[in-house]
Amino acid sequence: MNILDWLRNNLGDKSINTDLKMDIATSGKKIVIKNNQAPVTIIQIGGNVTNETLNQLGPMVDKYENKELYFLAEEQDNQVKKVVSTEDNPESKGVMKTFKGVLSEQDMLLLRTGLYIRQLTKSGGNSEEIQKIKHDVWATHGERANNIVNLSSAGYYSNYFRVLYKDLIKQNAQEAKARFLKEHEDIIKNMSLAIFVNSNMGADEVTDKVIKLALRNITYGVTDETITLHAIGQNVKTVEESLKSLRIKFSHIKTKRPLKNINQTVTRIYYKENSLTEEDKTSS
Repeated sequence: MNILDWLRNNLGDKSINTDLKMDIATSGKKIVIKNNQAPVTIIQIGGNVTNETLNQLGPMVDKYENKELYFLAEEQDNQVKKVVSTEDNPESKGVMKTFKGVLSEQDMLLLRTGLYIRQLTKSGGNSEEIQKIKHDVWATHGERANNIVNLSSAGYYSNYFRVLYKDLIKQNAQEAKARFLKEHEDIIKNMSLAIFVNSNMGADEVTDKVIKLALRNITYGVTDETITLHAIGQNVKTVEESLKSLRIKFSHIKTKRPLKNINQTVTRIYYKENSLTEEDKTSS
């Protein structure tokens, strides 16, 4: 069956009149058919759930729900329904609403990919599928993209980044976007040596995570000199409490508040300047 036959059989009242002047353009796996009324977009994608597939599906969900988008195969129709269902929850809806128009289109796709993984994980989804998506992100888009997906799937856009952006809006709405994007980019680029403190973590756990990360970096000869603790809101007190122990282990620690009047701290621990004991090494 060719495209025109499929259109006649599936689009009903919106079927293409073959007498109208038609321009068929193909770009990759996207086929756009235009007549002198309106374009009809058909997405022809493979059945495998890869990051490429998700990137194609992500921005099309609204069009799909509004019946402005048509798919060539039942398996592809089922796949977009799966994506729609994983985004149909208060957390995902709230995150996407907050960052739409703030993050770039590409970063929003990565954010949605992370949210998709997050919901799959919560519902006991196929671990092989999840790992394949993560691998495809890294292989296709690199480390920065991988960091965004990991932060999104771990819930940090739901709490840390969302809280940060809303606080910036309260302070100065006109400057909020630019200030947020700068802070966001700094975090994304340095995430491999970062620990995000959340409300479920106590001071002892923060201390333990820092020591373990420091020992790992020393063991593998990581050249970066600092580990960064990020905290916002009530979690700032947790970091302050953990610093009582960390200052005994590490002689060089700097804490700053990068955004004026926002209850957020960034603590850099120069982990190579340490007094770690054999007990620390064996217990970690």
